[in-house]
Amino acid sequence: MITVNDIYNARETITDTINNTPILESTQLSSICKNQMFFKAEHLQQTGSFKIRGATNKVKRAAQEGSSFVTAASSGNHGHRQ
Repeated sequence: MITVNDIYNARETITDTINNTPILESTQLSSICKNQMFFKAEHLQQTGSFKIRGATNKVKRAAQEGSSFVTAASSGNHGHRQ
């Protein structure tokens, strides 16, 4: 089970790699939905996706635990860099 401390530790681990992305409110969608609608602007990451957070944390943790090599296979954002 993932704990709050795991999340805090992951944040600390990846902070030097990821971009700090803003949370944006869509006034148009908020009006349509009659509720506040917010979006995390993860498209501003180098990969254009939130996936860099989990992948970076996993690779950095593997390196901290002594791994010398990591093999990743993906047809999505983990597999390429824009």
